[in-house]
Amino acid sequence: MHFNEQSVLVLGAGVSGRSATSFLLKRGAFATLVDGNLSHIESCPEIAALRQLGAKVIHESELSDLASFDYVVVSPGIAQTHPLYKMAIKQSIPVIGEVELGAKELNISKKCLGITGTNGKTTVTLLVEHVLNENGIAAIAIGNNGVPITSVVDDSKASVYVVELSSFQLETLTSACIDAAVILNITPDHLDRYASIEDYAKAKIKIASHLNPNADFIVQKRCYLEYKALFENFHPTLYSESDSSFIDIPKELEGKWHDIENYIASYLLCSYLSVGKDSFYKAFKSFNKPPHRIEFVGEVGGVKFYDDSKGTNLDAVISAVATFSSDIVLIAGGVDKGAPYTAWIDPFNLCRSSAESHARFKAKVKAICAIGKAANRIQEDLGRYVPVALCATLQEAVVQAMALADGKGVVLLSPGCSSYDMFKDYAHRGREFQRLVLEI
Repeated sequence: MHFNEQSVLVLGAGVSGRSATSFLLKRGAFATLVDGNLSHIESCPEIAALRQLGAKVIHESELSDLASFDYVVVSPGIAQTHPLYKMAIKQSIPVIGEVELGAKELNISKKCLGITGTNGKTTVTLLVEHVLNENGIAAIAIGNNGVPITSVVDDSKASVYVVELSSFQLETLTSACIDAAVILNITPDHLDRYASIEDYAKAKIKIASHLNPNADFIVQKRCYLEYKALFENFHPTLYSESDSSFIDIPKELEGKWHDIENYIASYLLCSYLSVGKDSFYKAFKSFNKPPHRIEFVGEVGGVKFYDDSKGTNLDAVISAVATFSSDIVLIAGGVDKGAPYTAWIDPFNLCRSSAESHARFKAKVKAICAIGKAANRIQEDLGRYVPVALCATLQEAVVQAMALADGKGVVLLSPGCSSYDMFKDYAHRGREFQRLVLEI
């Protein structure tokens, strides 16, 4: 695909949109970057640098027609229901996702491993990158982990691209470019963007349509069985935490089913490139899990604080809660994703009615401090089963949670929601939580 002297509109001025704009400018395109956040496009230093390179940057309200554009490139955060996206389709202007833009430029001599799923994508992506590099295979982790594909295809010396793919990114991917892929899991998420869990699952399973001939395709067993009809004629390798036939499970992971599944999935991807079991485990021992994933922050007055700010959906919170055997005060909330919080009742071991004895039916989560836009809905869904304190700020939630913990157990930040109502992203939320705990 050639962009020289072509007029291209880039929707979304986040990391992916800015990278796509730079990519297009290098190829001689007349690039226009558009976003709905006026303060962002006026104050972001990276956007100012793109202006200096020749990009036009405007607010989306300035566009009433797209007839002057040859292509439209969309960032992952731009839904197909966005007015400008719909306008492009209506005017028959080719729409390309940022991942597809980069995928078309991937060097065919290099291998591409694809990783998707609701939870664990970044951890598996970074673990696979680490293991491959430790075994002398030059690899780079890109995609949904914050490193856009368009930012590396021109100058990366890696021989393997380890690509984390969200459902949003898969929506607009069209190329067959993946040599080995894994679907880690599919649980309710982003139901504010998808009409149903089935539509969300279809977006994830779409990764199977982008495999090269003779590619390895790996799927978590529960996921495959639940959505078997959506896999059509695909016949993947299945794995689960109870199946150790692929690789011995390290003792340090015993009982941690989610970590075990991530370990097996990572090994299966690395084995595609002939990394053996012993070599994999040796590299695994030197791997540091990325931050804000059930990360121990500190202990104050007998209460242990954990940061799981990356827990941005209901199932991630369930996995985090399952990690602990002691009482938990949970800090949850943010931007609601559409799924009911009643999904937490059984995993949290909450009493379903007043007839159930608390002595017999001991709750694992003894209180919830709810924050953000979702706070009221959390109270509505769970207030009958567990005390829910509405907190105006994260600071208030930390102080309240400390008091409710009453000198024992765990305070766990695992929001089950997006962070954008109060924070820049999940990492900003996690850093603020750690700062507040350390101040105590």
